[in-house]
Amino acid sequence: MDSFKVLFVDDETDFLETLIKRMKKRKLDVSG
Repeated sequence: MDSFKVLFVDDETDFLETLIKRMKKRKLDVSG
């Protein structure tokens, strides 16, 4: 499977941190 990176941008840091944690649990390369 090809890998890809995801960048999330949001002004609500609590939402952003939660979203990033959930994506990392699914082994995605995520930053925000």
